Amino acid sequence: MTKDDRRLIIPYRDPLTAKSRLSSALSRRQRAGLSLTMLDHVLGAALTVLDGQRVVVLTRSPRVLRRVRGRCRVLLEDLGCLNAALAFAVGRMAAEGCGRIAIIHADLPYLCPGDIDLLFDLAPRKVAIAPDTLRIGTNALAFRAGAGIRPSFGPGSFGRHMRMAAGLGLDARPVTTRGLARDVDWPEDLAPLRAVQGRFVARATWSAATDRKGEVRL
Repeated sequence: MTKDDRRLIIPYRDPLTAKSRLSSALSRRQRAGLSLTMLDHVLGAALTVLDGQRVVVLTRSPRVLRRVRGRCRVLLEDLGCLNAALAFAVGRMAAEGCGRIAIIHADLPYLCPGDIDLLFDLAPRKVAIAPDTLRIGTNALAFRAGAGIRPSFGPGSFGRHMRMAAGLGLDARPVTTRGLARDVDWPEDLAPLRAVQGRFVARATWSAATDRKGEVRL
């Protein structure tokens, strides 16, 4: 049997400080609940694709540690500097001998396992970069271990990751699926979730049901 060389990292801060940009629409408690539910959803999709030893939640939150313990691995790192913490986690995974690494944010309520498979399918040959719907930020990133990619999330990160890959002589491939692009950052992002009475998991297909033609754009 071929050894599974994939590792998936899900960074997550403290739920009590999560999603502050939704403060005009949701209370602090509601934002924390939504954020944790989205984490559960993303983790569930990941565990459909990989076993728990190949999925890593990167956090410093004791609440999150208790929530995911026994389901996956946890690296307890301060995400005050997200990219530094991710660089540490990527280095740790590479040192374990993995071949492909994906980083996926925890606020993707439409993510399905097929989206994750697509990222890993590209990673041996490409740098897979999943932008948000505005093609400004990056919601997910996948690459070959040792390729020299350093996570650079934050405003403008999609362009930054594309330029980084080009500067390293790597073939960068934008990946634009519904599940990877549609995050929840602003009050207007809540409308589709409310349409299903908060049961947003019902909007996410637990298969690669989305037509994959054209989702990976050259």
